[in-house]
Amino acid sequence: MRLSQRIFRFLLGGLLGYFLGVTLTQGLGSGLEFKYYGIYIPGAGLSFTAAYGVSLCVLILWGFLYNYFYNFKTIRPMREAFVPYLGALGISAAVNYATAVVFESFFPAMPAIAVGAGMLAGGAVKFLLYHCYVFPLDKVSNVGCSDSTQ
Repeated sequence: MRLSQRIFRFLLGGLLGYFLGVTLTQGLGSGLEFKYYGIYIPGAGLSFTAAYGVSLCVLILWGFLYNYFYNFKTIRPMREAFVPYLGALGISAAVNYATAVVFESFFPAMPAIAVGAGMLAGGAVKFLLYHCYVFPLDKVSNVGCSDSTQ
């Protein structure tokens, strides 16, 4: 699979994950409302904190399965890929948070810029970790990755 395909599928997975996360959080919380269609589906009544926590756990598992089986088909067995996957999530979350905090100090009146910068930096780090370390293609074809990460 070409690098451009991996990038496209990575972005697609992020978009699908966003919609899944919002839907789960609202569905487990206050409910889903489709104003345009006049439809309301009652939620499970969980607090936002609890609903979002459950949503994050589902998204972590869904993201792993999506990336392992669809986006980053790899030579690494599934059990061996899961722990590095969790490590990559932690590292990318730390980069996301640190970048957002720094940008917020420069643009305090525009938090959306800080959040966007954090997401962009964290996403770039996450993609590189997935591509080179967590889900390597094989020892020959990983473009831009050193031999030590394979």
